[in-house]
Amino acid sequence: MPTRLNYTNEDYLNLFIIYGECNKVISRTCDTFAARYPQKQKPPPNTVKRVIQNFKNFGSVNAKTQKHKPIVNNADMEIDILGYFTTYPTMSLRQAALESGLSRCSIHRILRKQKFRPYLFSVVQHLKDIDFPRRVSFCEFILTWSQENPLFLGNIIWTDEAKFTKNGVHNRHNFHYWSDSNPRVVRMQNFQESWQFNVFCAVRNDDVVALHFYEENLNGKHQYVF
Repeated sequence: MPTRLNYTNEDYLNLFIIYGECNKVISRTCDTFAARYPQKQKPPPNTVKRVIQNFKNFGSVNAKTQKHKPIVNNADMEIDILGYFTTYPTMSLRQAALESGLSRCSIHRILRKQKFRPYLFSVVQHLKDIDFPRRVSFCEFILTWSQENPLFLGNIIWTDEAKFTKNGVHNRHNFHYWSDSNPRVVRMQNFQESWQFNVFCAVRNDDVVALHFYEENLNGKHQYVF
């Protein structure tokens, strides 16, 4: 617990005057104050530092507590919050607090009460309008031939291409080092120059039948031999 000084306003004024006379050196200020006013309690350096900081920040020698937005429990307010996040499901608690006038704690409590959770986005391939009917036709084709020939899927060679770049090679959020203390480990990476390469892969019956790496971009001129 910090030491509380039983000083009057005049005592604090004298303390500030001595602080200026001592070129704002706190230890010298404490010694000078104790020598000049021996009947007064000698101020500890940490207490003097806290008093001066409070006066700079709040205009008072005593710290002032910041006022937070009140935590409320109101049925109508719960309906408003649920309606807000139903309309704007990607909005943050901070933005919702600014627009509603409630504290983030109140909003978070309401959402948890109603079983709302912040789910993460899944990255998927963007599809154009013409892609949907093509995928439906492909599924119908596979389903029809699989019913006629149970070995049909085993005779298909599935191929795909992918480009790899320096972006996303190392994700610190998914990379951990477990220890009973912080070892301050580092991971050396040389990404001063950009690089990329393409990979072509072919699979049949869970077996890789072709795997090729290309530094240039893939195009229709590339031919693959299995």
